[in-house]
Amino acid sequence: MVPPVNARVTELDTSSVWFEESGILCSVTKKAPRQTLEQAKYGMDALKKLIGNKRVCLLVDITNTSERTKEARDYTATELPGLVKAIALISRSALGKMLANLQDKDVLPYCQ
Repeated sequence: MVPPVNARVTELDTSSVWFEESGILCSVTKKAPRQTLEQAKYGMDALKKLIGNKRVCLLVDITNTSERTKEARDYTATELPGLVKAIALISRSALGKMLANLQDKDVLPYCQ
């Protein structure tokens, strides 16, 4: 997934994010070391500033995702549902698919 030429891309420690013209928030994960709670908090704060007081649809390319600490997963599971109304995860790697199943199963049921 590549941002459109005219998209304003925000670079975070673990991902690059931008809005598509349709209003969908897109994110591409970066190859990064294991995400800590502090990085998860930083990322959530950046997302909150980016989206403002609205819930968005989120499309995430997790091909390059890395493992997260339990604290980071738990924090994301409590914060992300307040920011998104739907999430779609895509991956071109077996590892990305496996990590999505293991790490994001707690978040996805709460996004409506």
